[in-house]
Amino acid sequence: MTGPVVGTVDSYEVDGENRVPWVLGTQLHPEAGPLGRAPGGSRVLMIEAREFAGRKPYHHQKLTLLFSSMRHFREELRERGYEVEYVQAPTFGDGLAAYFEQYPNSTLVAMRSPSQGSAERLQELSEAAGGSLDVVENELFVSTRRAFDEWANDADVDPFTHENVYRWLRRETGVLLADGDPVGGQWNFDEDNREFPPEGWEPPATYDPGVDDLTRSVSEWVSETFDPWGEPGIGEGSDPADGGDSADDFVWPVTREAALARLDHFIEERLPAFGPYQDAMRRGDWAMAHSLLSPSVNLGHLHPWEVVSSCATSTGTRCRNWRVRTSWARRVPCPTSTGPATRGWSVSRRRSTTSGRGGIPTTSSG
Repeated sequence: MTGPVVGTVDSYEVDGENRVPWVLGTQLHPEAGPLGRAPGGSRVLMIEAREFAGRKPYHHQKLTLLFSSMRHFREELRERGYEVEYVQAPTFGDGLAAYFEQYPNSTLVAMRSPSQGSAERLQELSEAAGGSLDVVENELFVSTRRAFDEWANDADVDPFTHENVYRWLRRETGVLLADGDPVGGQWNFDEDNREFPPEGWEPPATYDPGVDDLTRSVSEWVSETFDPWGEPGIGEGSDPADGGDSADDFVWPVTREAALARLDHFIEERLPAFGPYQDAMRRGDWAMAHSLLSPSVNLGHLHPWEVVSSCATSTGTRCRNWRVRTSWARRVPCPTSTGPATRGWSVSRRRSTTSGRGGIPTTSSG
């Protein structure tokens, strides 16, 4: 099982027949939540809701990444012996109606989506379709909602300042601490990460996971079905010889295996150069030494604790501090808690984030 390391998740059961895991497109981790509790051979629901992709001009690679990742996860689960009901429908409501028509007596069990208000909305849609949905803790965060609320509601510091959340989590987990004090004598090294690379500096090569036939077909389908912007990065116009270093190439992992490989590559090849130039931007250098891990964390391929713990055991105090800090900035307290503190956090964190590459947004739920 994979889950939060701060706080305790309430226990619940999933039998895969009467209580069936529903895996959302941002929860593609085989060991977390209801799926991690379901016995082998269980029925699993996935709904590929497509209508959202036509409401806004999404980047071509974002849509390819999302839909290809979902379809790869479907195939992975089937290979593991799960009975995957993969429903392709315009909306979640349509998909739920199709599912409950076939399985009217089952209760779906899903982790809470990071989107504000989504839990209540998905429960309403399930009831309208004649079924029921049990929403449980999203285990793809470092902290539970309850743990964050308990700290934030009694904190003697501003709980909605990232620096304070960051220090709380390090104290709770012991990351980069020695006898309760920060390793290196400082909580952060922000002032040291604003350098600009010297002339002639060459960034480490990006990790290119390659493109398989399934991803290629998804990319073609995205072109035919939607009106996206940006280069597909696959097929005509792409150059596989550049190893993924072109700003137009599709270099995003669509499986957990590929995401773990990118994490290993970052730790070994890119982390030492990441810190000093973390805030720099350079014309013609879309990736510099950034990890490019945010989409993999947002899709659930990687648990944020995997990233934090990998960085924390690498060499170089400043490099470790910089990456741990930015990892926790992405996904730490769950931003959809019913408690007053985390509702405020949700509002304060509701902003667009990008991967820093050609304006491609990090993947969020549809």
